[in-house]
Amino acid sequence: MPVSIAAPQRYINGNASAAFKLTWRGKEIEQAVNRATIEGMRETLGELVDVAKSLAPVDTGALRDDIQFQEPYETEHQIRGRWGNFTVRYSIFQNWGTYRIQPVLYLERAMDAVLGSGKLPANIRKALRGTA
Repeated sequence: MPVSIAAPQRYINGNASAAFKLTWRGKEIEQAVNRATIEGMRETLGELVDVAKSLAPVDTGALRDDIQFQEPYETEHQIRGRWGNFTVRYSIFQNWGTYRIQPVLYLERAMDAVLGSGKLPANIRKALRGTA
């Protein structure tokens, strides 16, 4: 059943005008979101490194000490960050195993622990609130 609402007569016949200025701040907002995303990603990458180091097998300490992250950076349409082992060549065999070595999966377990708990979006939100 349709509902109709009648406006009082004084609003229908009266002259009313309003002026306001609308300032588009889309680029400013986009930059603030990108800065917060980079900051949130930096925080999350640091947490990933800390957890992975605690899970990595230690013989000489080289594998654990090589776990690091590279600063997040912005490309044309993405913000990227990298973390893991960059110089220790045997890290892939320790992580995923071989036919003679059982996999340790220290990098995957760190990702599950940090990213699975929603740390990245939480860190981005925290960084956004800091820029507000």
